[in-house]
Amino acid sequence: VQAHLYSSDYEDYTVGGTIVSQSGSWWSPGSAAVVAVDPLDSENQVLDMVGGASTFWLSGYGYDDVTDAVVAIDMDVYLSDTTQRAVTYAITDNDSSDVIYNAYGRSGASTIDWHTGVAWATVAAPTSDATWMHFRYVLDQVNNTYSLIVDGTPVLTNVNTWNDPITTNTSTFDQDNDNSLVLVDNIAVSVVPEPMTCVLLGLGGLGLLRRNRK
Repeated sequence: VQAHLYSSDYEDYTVGGTIVSQSGSWWSPGSAAVVAVDPLDSENQVLDMVGGASTFWLSGYGYDDVTDAVVAIDMDVYLSDTTQRAVTYAITDNDSSDVIYNAYGRSGASTIDWHTGVAWATVAAPTSDATWMHFRYVLDQVNNTYSLIVDGTPVLTNVNTWNDPITTNTSTFDQDNDNSLVLVDNIAVSVVPEPMTCVLLGLGGLGLLRRNRK
């Protein structure tokens, strides 16, 4: 059973409003991010990243409190134009050094770029314009590796982090280019029991896949 740490689906907020910090600063979004209506489902509320400077942070949510564990971060992501390098994702450790850094659309559509700490590398990913995709990061604090699954397809598997160990306290997801609409929904952070890790990587968290309409 996964130990649930945090989740948000934005249904408790007013459309056009901003998000307030929750759970002892586990969640602190960028000032530009606002709650919006899902373009594909008028009854669903999501977080609109708005402009190129908009960011959300998941900070202080327990990596250091659950050392020697595997932590999963799940989110649904909508990109109107995946060629615009619309989104970057990073995990930062306690001394503000990057542990993980990825960019979506940096090398064109259907790609995700990841930084090795020395140079960029590009991998294919099932990213699509104007549709909801499910992203899952699996952070292995035992082996100091991470994996990324997009819509059930493993994109990065057991990639070494920049810095050992993953003593991280901040996870950021940034809109990097205001030419693309970027929306997020159904954020969830959980601790994954070690024996389940391979299953989750293989299935991409199918129990969480395709969006759970509220």
